[in-house]
Amino acid sequence: MNVAILIVFLSSNFAQAQLIPPRTKNTPSSEPTIDQAQKEDYIGPKVRIAVTKFEDKSARGSEAIGTGMAEMLANALFATNRFIVLERQPLNDVLREQDLGASGRIKTEMAAPIGEIEGADLYDRRDYY
Repeated sequence: MNVAILIVFLSSNFAQAQLIPPRTKNTPSSEPTIDQAQKEDYIGPKVRIAVTKFEDKSARGSEAIGTGMAEMLANALFATNRFIVLERQPLNDVLREQDLGASGRIKTEMAAPIGEIEGADLYDRRDYY
């Protein structure tokens, strides 16, 4: 009941609100827009960064949220063309495959090589509540 009263109150106040147009004028600028800056090729050194899933420490969270947030961050970093983004989420699967190859149970020439995983300059791991 209280929610309905609050909604009616808020909607009536929004209906009476006066829209004020902005007073600023666009000034010409020689600086590139954000879209133009993002499209420029980056030629400088690229930093290797490993992004792992974000850990949810809230009482009602979901592991899928942390995985999705990490993927969004990795995609955004990659899109800047300033980072070499290293996949770390499937790392345990890669290590198990390398261990299987080293066990001698599969053909040596078909085994995943050990010592070929690239190291990171930066490591991003986040917790959220």
